[in-house]
Amino acid sequence: MHQSVKSGRGPRNPFFKPPGEDAEEKGGPGRVYGAIEVAQRLESNATDVLDEAEPVFFECIDTAWFHNNYSRGAEWVGAVLYAPLLVLALEGYPMPPLPDNAAPGDIVWFEFGFEPARGVEADGRVYRNILSEGESVKITFYEPRPLDFAANSPWGGDMALISEMHAETKGSVYGPGPKLRKLLAESHSTAGVAIYDVGQGSCQAVVDTAHYVPLLYVDIGGGVIANEKTFPDRLHGLCFSCDPPIVLSHWDFDHWSSALRFLEALDAEWFAPSVPTKPIQQAMAAELFSRGLLHIWPVGGPAEYVGKNVSLERCTGKTYNDSGIAVTFHRSKPSGNNCLLPGDADFQFIPSVVAKRKFSAICMTHHGGRLHSATYPIAKRGAVAANSSGPRNSYKHPLFDTIGAHLEAGWPLPVQTGLSGQRPCHVLLPWGQKPHYFQGGCHGPGSCNIAPAKAAPGTLKLANWATLSASVAKSKAKVKSLAKV
Repeated sequence: MHQSVKSGRGPRNPFFKPPGEDAEEKGGPGRVYGAIEVAQRLESNATDVLDEAEPVFFECIDTAWFHNNYSRGAEWVGAVLYAPLLVLALEGYPMPPLPDNAAPGDIVWFEFGFEPARGVEADGRVYRNILSEGESVKITFYEPRPLDFAANSPWGGDMALISEMHAETKGSVYGPGPKLRKLLAESHSTAGVAIYDVGQGSCQAVVDTAHYVPLLYVDIGGGVIANEKTFPDRLHGLCFSCDPPIVLSHWDFDHWSSALRFLEALDAEWFAPSVPTKPIQQAMAAELFSRGLLHIWPVGGPAEYVGKNVSLERCTGKTYNDSGIAVTFHRSKPSGNNCLLPGDADFQFIPSVVAKRKFSAICMTHHGGRLHSATYPIAKRGAVAANSSGPRNSYKHPLFDTIGAHLEAGWPLPVQTGLSGQRPCHVLLPWGQKPHYFQGGCHGPGSCNIAPAKAAPGTLKLANWATLSASVAKSKAKVKSLAKV
């Protein structure tokens, strides 16, 4: 079990708290409304809606609580901060049929009943906490709900309603926040992109040249639910010494869940796409809204935000994976080095890929999971690649076919996070160089959490950057004091 670092103000919903802190973890029978998104169909088989080979998870909210709080109006968002939430995994119980008119990107709802079970009676698993191991249950019934169920619920309205409910929200809710706008406007000297070993999840950052600490995170996730065991035991923190904002590619748990392990992230500035009408993702958004830290890419807003060293583009698909934010980091000219971080978006929905832009580095989309089209980025000469997934994950990522498509498109074999048994096993993609493996970990107060602490042979001076963030902070303080003189 991976416990949260005790710093900063923690989340309020019991589902997000460290296991063992709240009585909501106690088992028992339940009755819940569960939501699932209809996936993108494969180009080669338009009848495929959900991949039966992959685990099926429903985001759930307690039925009785929902009806008791349904008509609370402006109090709804405050209430959902504490709503009884859980994840229901089908483990032997057949996937209920989807409505005939369900299309990719639709959120489909069912009502489920379940009771504790063991052994052969169990056909499901309930997770009452995002970082828990879950408990076996027998699903006693299911009933479908209308396709417009969420649209008629309190969380079906525009996100502007949430911002109006939280008077303490600072600044504009729509568009990049002030820290991200500053990063977009300024030119920064960067060393490359770090792909952090967080198990079956995603956490990346562009790092500075002085000490290789993050200037901007893209996702801050990690292994959760059935894949919580893939998170490395010895990863004790994430670095916030440069006060980096966070760009969230999309709202899947494994792209934001480490904010619940390392609470400094809950006090960072976030920029994210629209929030799906699913209860757990809405509750996380409400947590960030209540802190005045969540900024949303506006519906109908610009197709991209272009900065001197980073470009953000809105993906064009129908599903939430395929309509999120793709990020490209650029090295200062004239090198032309760049790195694409696609989140979980299929490449056919990333405008820069469709426009045949060339890249010198990428992180494989969707952890090396199933591709829904033959579209792939064009690799520059000497290009490098990485993949972020957890050892022995429940999805079997990265898939053979996806690695094969990657190689056929002219990319090299991707460097994999967590490859070594000496975890965490992060990947650094330095501009214009071959990838490096490195380790990081908390070295005590004043030391950087994830600056390279140990490196594989051949990485030379990486090992010298292990504990320099304290000097970074001291240097900043000295500069500020001199500026006042």
